[in-house]
Amino acid sequence: MTSRYRYCAGMKRFPAGRFNEVAAIGLSASLRAAGFPLGRLQTGTPAWLDKNTIDFSRPQKQEGDDPPHPFSFLNYKVDSGVGSLVHAAWFGVSSPACL
Repeated sequence: MTSRYRYCAGMKRFPAGRFNEVAAIGLSASLRAAGFPLGRLQTGTPAWLDKNTIDFSRPQKQEGDDPPHPFSFLNYKVDSGVGSLVHAAWFGVSSPACL
């Protein structure tokens, strides 16, 4: 497989592109050859955490924006009327320093 970006479903792997688009196979090599610096972006997949390293006794409630703001300049509003509610938790000393 020539694409570095893959979608994994179980043991199967497929070249990946954006939603409803084909993979841009060879694009990175072309940009690198043209002198552009390349990096990697976060895909939005959350880190896997060991539940034993999280202190669930004191989660901090964090309300979403009201009204929520879109992440893209292509959207003027978010379909949902209320921002998402999340909770911040604390990690123990055994958690990786990279978090």
